Amino acid sequence: MKRYIDDRWRDILAGQGFSPRTEEQAEVWGRPGVDALIEIAHSDEGDPLWLFYINRKLVEKGDDSDRLLYLVEGAYSDEFVKHEKEPNVGDSQWLRSIGISVGVETAFQGGTEMSDRP
Repeated sequence: MKRYIDDRWRDILAGQGFSPRTEEQAEVWGRPGVDALIEIAHSDEGDPLWLFYINRKLVEKGDDSDRLLYLVEGAYSDEFVKHEKEPNVGDSQWLRSIGISVGVETAFQGGTEMSDRP
């Protein structure tokens, strides 16, 4: 039996704990607790390709199995955390009210504690 490239992608996804989800007219794979979704589809020319989504936004598409493996392995890292906006004044005030410092430089500025003393 001949194996197709998209069968390899299914093996990669299953090996990383992803499973097929029920989506209308699309083969979509996901994993609980991970915001990554992978769709296995075909181009307009009929060639198989995968589409990699984070937070339901397309991040990358391709047909390279090694690249797909790299992406799904990295899907668990903070690298893919996407924030919609920077904190505004209201957010900063709320964070301060619960004891979180916002926008405060804490880097040590030269010298040592002992050498800074008179």
